[in-house]
Amino acid sequence: MRKNKSYDQKTIAYTIDKNGKIIFMHELIWESNAGPIPPGYMISHKNGDGLDNRIENLCLIPDLNGDRDYLIATCAREAGILN
Repeated sequence: MRKNKSYDQKTIAYTIDKNGKIIFMHELIWESNAGPIPPGYMISHKNGDGLDNRIENLCLIPDLNGDRDYLIATCAREAGILN
C-alpha cells in the first residue's frame, strides 16, 4: 500500500505495515542504505520533493520541530489507525 499525501505544502509517500505502523518511504530507503535513524533526528529531502526518495536526495537532520511526529499523527488520523 502506498499513499502520497500533502500536508502543509509537504508531500510524502508512506505505507502501513500489517501491524498498522506507518512507515515513511524515505526513512525505509535511508535505513536500507545508511543504517538506523538516531533518536531526535529525521530524514529530509534536499530538493524539497517528498516523492524524490533517491538516496542522494536524502539527508539526516535534527528534528527540532517535531515534524516527524506531526506527519505520523496526521497520516494515522487520515488512515483511521492508531500507531
